[in-house]
Amino acid sequence: MNPIQENRYATIYFDFDGTLQDTLAVDLMVINAVYDEVRARYGCPVTPVDEATLRRWLGHRPADFWHEFLPGVPEAVKQEANERIGERMRTAIAAGNFLFPGAETILQTLWERGIHIVILSNCYRAYADAVTARYDLTRFIDDFLCAEDYDWMPKHRILAADLPRRTGPFLMVGDRFGDMEAGHKNGVDTAFCTYGTGAPSEGAGAKYLLGDIGSLLHCTVK
Repeated sequence: MNPIQENRYATIYFDFDGTLQDTLAVDLMVINAVYDEVRARYGCPVTPVDEATLRRWLGHRPADFWHEFLPGVPEAVKQEANERIGERMRTAIAAGNFLFPGAETILQTLWERGIHIVILSNCYRAYADAVTARYDLTRFIDDFLCAEDYDWMPKHRILAADLPRRTGPFLMVGDRFGDMEAGHKNGVDTAFCTYGTGAPSEGAGAKYLLGDIGSLLHCTVK
């Protein structure tokens, strides 16, 4: 295959959790365990999180998440809970493999075809570094952009700031409204992951709908 002639896109941006990695079950376990500790230690009225509720909020910026799930809880307690959850998630990921089936193969195939890969995630730098090390992502990706490094700007603004550094045409791949918004507001094609945590309505306007990460491949060839 001649990459210059055959590739539809020169650079592909990927969301991470819900797109390349599936940590819903461990997220649920870790979050509720920490909530139990917060309730026991501080007497805060913390309500356990169920899977349906967590699905609606995974992938959002942490500040939005905590505002929804720990209303009325002092900021210092929110910060402590956030740090505990982050530490336990990094430990869990270091001990397991949570990539969606076929995710590593897709990344390798795209890299071998000369397509540039950038990850864009609403995460902390410590988390980005942890998953990069766990899966040795530097084999395939050019960059891992995390919202913390951009003062938690929405993804469409981060993408707008980063696009001039890259070579087009571009594609944005993700499972949440914010991923689609990032593409739409920047004139970038989008692929919505129906297998992720987002509701189907969040994929409105996407150029491609992906039932699994492997189906991305046919979208990238002319």
